[in-house]
Amino acid sequence: MFEVEGYVELSSEARAKLKGAMTAVETRLEDLDALADVLQEEVQESALSAASMMRTVRRSGSLLGMARRAFKRRRSSRRES
Repeated sequence: MFEVEGYVELSSEARAKLKGAMTAVETRLEDLDALADVLQEEVQESALSAASMMRTVRRSGSLLGMARRAFKRRRSSRRES
């Protein structure tokens, strides 16, 4: 009879440890999920900022190009006059 009680006690201890381990794993997974959410938001914000900067650089380059061409036209028309 003592042997059966020993198995019952061992089983109870194992189940308690397993429950604790499962709780720890669930907590870590929740933390990991929260971290993944934060990282995703940061990547999205960075991508939007980069796209916005590229658009600004392209527009600035386009404006500078138009200004340069207008300046060249103006300069060449003055030389011809």
